[in-house]
Amino acid sequence: MMMTKTNTRIAAALLTATLALPSLGCGDDGPSTSPFADTYQVVLHTRNTENCDGEGSPFDGDDYFELTDEGDSLAYHVCDAADDCRDAVNDSKSFTIQDGDAWIGRTIDASGTRGGCNVTFTERVATLENNTDVRIETRTFSGEFSREEGQDCTDQLVLENRGELTCGQFEVVLAVPAD
Repeated sequence: MMMTKTNTRIAAALLTATLALPSLGCGDDGPSTSPFADTYQVVLHTRNTENCDGEGSPFDGDDYFELTDEGDSLAYHVCDAADDCRDAVNDSKSFTIQDGDAWIGRTIDASGTRGGCNVTFTERVATLENNTDVRIETRTFSGEFSREEGQDCTDQLVLENRGELTCGQFEVVLAVPAD
């Protein structure tokens, strides 16, 4: 078949259109983009230092922060301003478990005592409000629970016994995308 100018133009147009299509299910398309990934300005920050029954008094914390999608986690970066975020990740505020539309981060410090585990356990839950604003609720539990002879104070054991711990601090951060 002889290529005419029309056939050449059609072939070029088809090739261009094919190359412009995104790859569908083939290979790595790069990191996913979470709807949480953005730089935020804190508009509300409260802390209840007595219990977890409700929001507490206003609290001065980070004015800005950035959440970045790391594929299997959301990394929390402190920002000095909306356009000045630090490269270092604050692991104690990052999120490693995706649960539906929420991201959860946990910090567990447990040590064995005679016949028990002494625990401080912090759980952070990030959710989206209005599809753009992020709400982070942080609860800090502490206490001691019994363990069987030879049983280690693992994170899993702490999670199984979290009902034995007292929630002594509840913190809420509401942030909007920074301009």
